[in-house]
Amino acid sequence: MRGFDALSLWSSVERDRAFFIQLPAVIGGLFAGNIMKEKQLNSNGNRRGMSPNSRKNLEKRNLKGNSNTKKDYSITRIIKEMIDDPAEERWLEVEDKGKKFTWRQAIAKRILIEAVRGNAKVTSDLLDRLEGKVTQPVLGEGTITLKVVYDDND
Repeated sequence: MRGFDALSLWSSVERDRAFFIQLPAVIGGLFAGNIMKEKQLNSNGNRRGMSPNSRKNLEKRNLKGNSNTKKDYSITRIIKEMIDDPAEERWLEVEDKGKKFTWRQAIAKRILIEAVRGNAKVTSDLLDRLEGKVTQPVLGEGTITLKVVYDDND
């Protein structure tokens, strides 16, 4: 039977204890890249916004309005450019093929055809454009009493 050595047992316990005390610092150093890295704090006393990536996001950029201003992909601008181009025949009515219609003429004719066929929405929109919207009168009977109260505390 082997003998029991209390001194060697105690030294192994101390060695293991020392190892486990240092272990979090070593592991943290592996992830942080530096065991003794000092934590930077912002003016509020926390680390919010202190990451290099966060700081990059805080830098002022030279943005002027829409990010697509150079490309200007505005649908309205594109339609305005195309509206007077010749319309593609595949989108025209059968009887209009061969005629040199512009998109503007093709759209106007389609609106008129839909209005004549009885499409209420198109008819309403067309009349609003041509005649202007009908004003709705404000009707009421009796008298209106208005009481104004001022606050003396101001």
